[in-house]
Amino acid sequence: PCTPNINRFHDEVAVEAREWVHSYNPLPPVAQMKFDRDDFPLVTSLTYPTVSRQQLRLCADFTIWFFLFDHITDDSNGIAAKQLAMNLIMAMRSTAT
Repeated sequence: PCTPNINRFHDEVAVEAREWVHSYNPLPPVAQMKFDRDDFPLVTSLTYPTVSRQQLRLCADFTIWFFLFDHITDDSNGIAAKQLAMNLIMAMRSTAT
């Protein structure tokens, strides 16, 4: 067996990435809690154990939104999926954080 390597910035980036996505209230609270248990920042930190803090944050944000988009559009019609895509683009372009 191999020992997993986790990015040294994982803890702080995970908190920031979750706060960022929660600021958009993308899911009802119970659904958000279930989604958060998948721990996409951890997946990102294990996938990219050597990248810089800034690179890890970017990858964590993208990974969260990628799977969130997939989760929401699973039960959406085309119009709702298109609106979500537009919201995603706006969020990714935001310079607030």
